[in-house]
This record gives sequence, C-alpha cells and structure tokens, in this order.
Amino acid sequence: MSDALTFILTNQGLQALINAEADGTQEILLSHVGFGDSRYTPDASMTALKHEITRVSTVSGANVGDHIIHITASDDSNKSYNIYEAGIYATVTGEDEPILFAIYSRPDGDPIIQKSSLSRAYLAFDLLISSSAIDQITFGDTNFLNPPATTTTMGVAELATEEEVELGTAGNKIVTPATLKGALTSNQSALFISLCAVLKANSSVMMPVAAAKVLGGVKVDGQKGIKIDASGMISVDFAEMPDEQLQQVVLAMVQSGGGISVDDDGKLYVDFESMPTDKFEAMLKSIKVPIWLTKNTNFYVNGTTGSDTLDEGRGLSADKPFKSPTACLKYVCDTYNLSSYRVTIHLAPGTYPSTSTENTSPKWALGDYTASSGDIVIQGDNSNAPEEVILNYQISSTSPAYYTLKDLTIATTIKSSSSAGFSMVSIEKGTLNLQNVVIDLINVEPHESYSRNCLNAENDGFYRIYATNSRDTPSGISFNFRNKEMRVVAVRLIKSRLLMTADINILGSLIGLSSFISASEVATMSISTSVFVNPGRKPRFNYSEEVSVTGVRYRVASNSILSTGGEGPDFIPGSVAGTVATGGQYS
Repeated sequence: MSDALTFILTNQGLQALINAEADGTQEILLSHVGFGDSRYTPDASMTALKHEITRVSTVSGANVGDHIIHITASDDSNKSYNIYEAGIYATVTGEDEPILFAIYSRPDGDPIIQKSSLSRAYLAFDLLISSSAIDQITFGDTNFLNPPATTTTMGVAELATEEEVELGTAGNKIVTPATLKGALTSNQSALFISLCAVLKANSSVMMPVAAAKVLGGVKVDGQKGIKIDASGMISVDFAEMPDEQLQQVVLAMVQSGGGISVDDDGKLYVDFESMPTDKFEAMLKSIKVPIWLTKNTNFYVNGTTGSDTLDEGRGLSADKPFKSPTACLKYVCDTYNLSSYRVTIHLAPGTYPSTSTENTSPKWALGDYTASSGDIVIQGDNSNAPEEVILNYQISSTSPAYYTLKDLTIATTIKSSSSAGFSMVSIEKGTLNLQNVVIDLINVEPHESYSRNCLNAENDGFYRIYATNSRDTPSGISFNFRNKEMRVVAVRLIKSRLLMTADINILGSLIGLSSFISASEVATMSISTSVFVNPGRKPRFNYSEEVSVTGVRYRVASNSILSTGGEGPDFIPGSVAGTVATGGQYS
C-alpha cells in the first residue's frame, strides 16, 4: 500500500483559518486543485506550485468528523500527464484571487497520478484541521465524494490484519468476523489471554444472567433434565425431567389425526378408531397381522406389464398388476384374512411363468390363507378362450384351503427322463373347483414304465368338476391327449373324493391316433374312496368319434364308491370293463 499524502497548510491558508475563526462568519471555499510535475520538498511560505500544468474545479469534500476534512478531485479531460505536486486553492472573503491553501510534493518516488488521454484522474486525501474554523470551510463541487469512514460518517475504511487486532491501537480500521475469530480463539493470542483475564475478574459484570430479552449466561443444575457433558454439549435427560414438563414436550411432539393420543396423566396411547385406515393397514402389515377384508376383492396379474415389487397398491388394479400369479397369491395369503369374502385373481392372456421351462415345470403350491368361509378364485380373463392363459406349473395344494381354477389351460412340462411319479395337478385335504379348465398334455412326454396322472388327490382331497347355473357359461373340464403311446390316468383318487357336476371332454390333436388310455392295465379312473356324479345335472364324458379311448374304464378299490347316478357300467369311457374290489361299490 502506498503512503498517505501529507499536505502542508500554507501560511496563506493558516491566516485564512485564523481570520475565519476570529470573524466567525467568513467562509473559506476550497474551489480548485492544481496539478504540477515538479519534485521538491514543499514550504509553507509558497503561494503557488512550481510548475502547474492543469487546474480542476471538480472538487468535492466534507467535514467527516474528528477534525478531518476529506477532499476529492477529478479530471476527465483528454490530457496526459504525470503529477508530482498538488495544491488546494481556496476562495476567501476579502481576497480577489484564490489563494494556495495547502500544498503537497516530494523530491523522489512515484508520481501521485499518472493519466492518459483516455483515462480519468482521481485524487482523494484527508486534511487534519484543528481550528474551530473548520465549520467555515465549504467546497466548490459536491456531486461526488468518497470519504473515509469515521464515527459519524459512512465511508471507506481499511480492513485490519489479525496482528493489528491483537495490538489494538489502530482507530481508523475495521475488523472482519473471520479476523476477529482468529484473534479470539487462538490460545497464544494476547487478545485472547487478556479477554479471559477480564472475564474472570469481572464475570458478574461481563456476563449477566440471560433473560427473555437479555443475552447472558445460563446456569444448568440438572434438575430439569438439561445437562452439559465434559465436552460442553447440552443434552436432555427425559428421565430427570419433571412430569408436567415432560407432558408438555410429549404433547408438542404428537401429531393429531394419526391415532396417537395423550391422556390426562400425560401418557401416550393408541386410539385405533381414530387411526386412518391406510396407517392402520401399514401397521398390521409391519407386524404381519392379516388385514380383514370387508368386501369381495379383485387382484390383477399381467406377465408383460406387471411387477412383483410390493409397492403401494400393487395388484389392486389392471393398471398396476403383479407379474406372476405365484407372487400375487403369496401376497394375498400373507396379507389378508378373507373372512367370508372372495378374492379373485385375474390373469391377463399369456404363459406363466413367462420364461421357458426345459425339462420340468416349476412347482406352485397353492398356499394356505386365513378365512372363515371366504375362498380364492384364479381365472383367465376370457371365458370363451381358456387357451389364452397357460399355466406351466406343477400345481399342488396341501392345505385345507378352498380354491377355484377357471377359464385357463394347464400345460405342464414333463420330459420322459424326469421322475416317474408325476401329476399335473395334485391336492391333499383341500378343495379345488375346476371350471372351464383344459388339461393339455402337449408338453408331457410318455414314460416307458409309468403313467402320467392328470388330476391326483390324496388324504381327503376334493375335486369338483364345476358346473355353473347357466349352461351358456363355459364349465367342466377338458383333457387334450396328444400321444397315443402315453400311459395316462385322467383322475386318480386315494382316500379322496371327486364330484362331477359338469361334463368332462376328451380331446385329441391326432385324429384317430389319440387315446385317453392306451394300456389296458391302466384305468380311466383309479378310485380309492369315492366318485359321485350329480344326476340332476346329467354330466357326460364327451369325445368325438375319431378319438379312441382304450384301457380299463375304472378301478374301484375296497371300501370305495363310484356313483354314476344310475348311468350304467359303460358311463366311464374305455375299452375294457371296469373292476370293483370286494367291499367296493359301483352304481
């Protein structure tokens, strides 16, 4: 930073101040500033610059306080020069010409001002005037001014360094927060040390007790639950907080409308009647408590557009379906108590699972669920085209649940190299209704020694070949056999039941070659409990002439019943008469 300019008050200027002070009314107008290019040590007796090259009248100034006059001068002409001397000219009452009021120059050093023809020259400096006549000094041009900052005037000030802050002697500089923090927080700082000493000696004066509108110190006794640890951190110990104060804190924290309430003693409790339904269901889900259905409910599955991510509303609309029926059913069984209502899972056209199966279909166990009399229906969306929805699973159920499969095709994949024991659908204990279902053996290869079971039931399993109230609505079940060499048992019951209230249709893709059962020792129905045909519906076995059904019509084990409703011994298709063991019944 360059040194400040120190102007000398000339004898003429001093005399003008003396006269103004004595008279009390005489004014001193600082009207011009002259610039010259001579270098010398100025003398108070001088009445003019040694070599003045220009004089400007754009002079502005102000009494900024503390006996300081701040003066600025500018030149925006097209002149070019280097300035080494400057003089302040004043117009004084009683003088014909302006007098040289103050002067500055030095014998060496850089120019005061360097100006080119395209630039503007600007000079600002301060004069210290101890005379009371300072109030009689005025200025010729008051359009611009950039004074220094003082205790009474807003202006320009220099920033103090950290060393100057610690020294504490400068009265004309300001301090930034960062510089002050450095000086206060440094343990080696003289300012820090002296400040600590002052605070220690005058704590009651320097740090008053804090109040609502008073900044001060706070005493913490720990009695209200407020504590300060060794590191100076403030914490709240709610165990130590008085009950009435804790109640106020709790009340402030509780949000109304969420089912959370506070009683008269300040204790929290849950009011489930006031809890919003979505929050109540979310709570039940989080603790795995089934949500009770209050009406019949639909879920949707689409292998193309769906997702098995369990986000909000998943599966409850066709616009946000599950991807797989297995994930949808698991969610329903895990989440809901069906009570007395029905859940229907709608399957969009497609093959499930969507990925191909090489040798054996994945297993799908129809899960258990909580209900009193409710049930689950899994159905395709088009009752007139069950072939549009294909389930490529090995379907089973080992729970006492009640399910219905309708308007779809079961086309399980099983290769000849797979395990011998195989059933496309197998149930135990529970009930499975079959309505407008196709059992298609297109992906089933024959085995050299073992038959393939289409429907298998054991241990109190119960099949219903389901009929609807209207014969115009598709019902019943169809078997589509595609290989006459295959050993097939259409229905196999062991300690289980079948109730036939709708037709069973026998189809074949190879006309004249398809067969229901090709080996005479394998029965169309192998019965080890009971089969009942509802005579009121008069259901039938239907097959076209080109489909050849060979093999034993039925086998009824001991203590088992096959009731055809009086339809006679040829009701069950086949080429070999059925057999009834001792103790068994056929009617």
